[in-house]
Amino acid sequence: MHTFNYPRRLRLGAALSLLIPVLRLLAADPVAPVSIPIEELFRPLAVDDALLSPDGQHLAATSSDKEGVRSLVIMDLTTGKAEVIKNTTSLDVGTFQWINDRELLFTHGSGNRYSYRLFHATLGRLNSAIEFSSRDLTTVVGLPRARPNRALVWVISDAKEYAKSQLAELSMDVNAVREEANMARNRSTAVKTYTPPKSGIPVNWLALENGELGYCETYQDKKFTLHRYDAAGDRWIALDLALGPDRVVGVDPDQHSLWTSHYEAGQGFLLRRYDPLTGTFAAPIWSDATYDLGRAWLHFSKKTGQLVALTYDQRRCFTKGLQEPYLSAQKLVQQKYPESDVALISHDDADTKLLYRVWNPQDPGRIVLLDVARHSLEVMSEVAPWLKGKPLQPTYPFGYTTRDGLKEQGYLTLPAGASATHKVPLVVLVHGGPWRRDFWKFNPEVQFLASRGYAVLQPNYRGSPGYLPAISFTERYALKKMHEDVTAAAQAAAALEMIDSHRLAIMGGGAGGFLALTGASLEPGLYAGAISIDGTLDWEEVVKDLGRYPDTRAEYELFRDFLGQPGKDREAFAEYSPLKQAAGIKAPVFLAFEQNPNNLPTQQAKELAGMLKRQGVACETFLLKYSAYDLRGMNSSLELWRHIEIFLGQQLREPVAK
Repeated sequence: MHTFNYPRRLRLGAALSLLIPVLRLLAADPVAPVSIPIEELFRPLAVDDALLSPDGQHLAATSSDKEGVRSLVIMDLTTGKAEVIKNTTSLDVGTFQWINDRELLFTHGSGNRYSYRLFHATLGRLNSAIEFSSRDLTTVVGLPRARPNRALVWVISDAKEYAKSQLAELSMDVNAVREEANMARNRSTAVKTYTPPKSGIPVNWLALENGELGYCETYQDKKFTLHRYDAAGDRWIALDLALGPDRVVGVDPDQHSLWTSHYEAGQGFLLRRYDPLTGTFAAPIWSDATYDLGRAWLHFSKKTGQLVALTYDQRRCFTKGLQEPYLSAQKLVQQKYPESDVALISHDDADTKLLYRVWNPQDPGRIVLLDVARHSLEVMSEVAPWLKGKPLQPTYPFGYTTRDGLKEQGYLTLPAGASATHKVPLVVLVHGGPWRRDFWKFNPEVQFLASRGYAVLQPNYRGSPGYLPAISFTERYALKKMHEDVTAAAQAAAALEMIDSHRLAIMGGGAGGFLALTGASLEPGLYAGAISIDGTLDWEEVVKDLGRYPDTRAEYELFRDFLGQPGKDREAFAEYSPLKQAAGIKAPVFLAFEQNPNNLPTQQAKELAGMLKRQGVACETFLLKYSAYDLRGMNSSLELWRHIEIFLGQQLREPVAK
């Protein structure tokens, strides 16, 4: 586990801890931040996902050019030659996975970001890939080894019938695809569908190691239930597994056991094997007192069937090798990159080639390959070579105490020259989701703000995953407490010697935009400005909108159960909806939203902008051609950040001396 030493002079009682080389910061002469070009910071990463083929002879990776055109590249590790599926502006390569040593399955977006086209490709003929599912919103669950040309696919939304979601077995056979295409254009080649459990709404499906259907997780009445599929009887068996305290982490190669994370007070999170046939647990093989193992990435050896390594997030990303050669390999790569996080991302079936991703906040990182047999460590690709040598700023772990006494965490990045004699403004950058979290890594938004002279606080507030149940699970729908947590983090950071507490702004996208505007409305005087990018402005309307569509039924019932029922619990919704709390907003607001009149957030943003202007509050609006985080809208997104730079400069400029 990573350990940190905290400087004493920044301890504000037991409530605040911050890892910063304070003496150096306070003694240093002010250094003006260097403004890194927006085009360089927000340029799509050259390499994103990367996976080794099972035999370790090829490396597949998604690669983007500076315009955001994302392609799939397959490199022969022996010859160094590459084969590319070149993307176009109308298609976007998404996920991919190896079927065997020479075949891959990958997805393309189709211009509509809510659908994915499934393709089957063979090395040497990548540009002749066969499309076998069109325009549905899908995710691949399993690839049955007994039926090599089949795929288990969760059709979350059927583009033609807009029916309930279903699990289907699709054929990837070229003749079947052509025959189906002749009969009904753009229809999926389903040869079988699976009936889900009778009780609850399916929210997740799991395949066994051999690719066959194994489990289904359902939701009903505030309870998640895991069901085991009995293939012989074609039936579902509900398991007596308390999902919540227990989290399913992965499926064991033994074809029936599960790996679970169980939280036990006094012991923390325990990673252990669960036998669904007997309902018994094996002894834990790893534990963590503070950080949730339920989101761990488990690595199994194809040779031995044993769990050989795990990767999960603490304050920083942590990988633990459990058996050789993974144990020694992790130490070797970490020694090579002592200032970075090192995560195992892929390995071959022979346990001789191990692929790692290496990064830190000042270095987007690289993909490196360790060849155990050859005793070689090779950099396969730099993730963002154009940022090498740029003055990126370090990010430090940050701790704070909430109003009700929880110890929560986040990250703080300081601009060059920040000190007690050169106080700097602070931007509270609130992540979206809200059931996501921020990480210790390169973040273009953070570095953009730091290079413009702002300190940046990233609080992992209540509901952010990866922490103790009291933070991440018990009150994960407590939207008002999320706001209070962000406020506590902002106040703790504002008390630091190098922060100008009179120059704070708050910004976020999606649920982060909701929290930014909530902070502006409920904490008058704390922020000098608020920025919302596609923010959630009225939760009652959001829940109501979810109830209109079959594919969002589970999400609708979750929100209805925990947030309230539209039309019935209006007072509860109004308490944490910025559109209903607009009268409390006094600071200038920047609203960015899509120029789609049928988009609910767009309609709400226009309504809020009108309300603010009528009550005399400065409100700037910015129309996005696409979502701010859609690569197709790259130019629009760059223009967005230029406007944000101007807005922050106006609201957080140096105060005039009296």
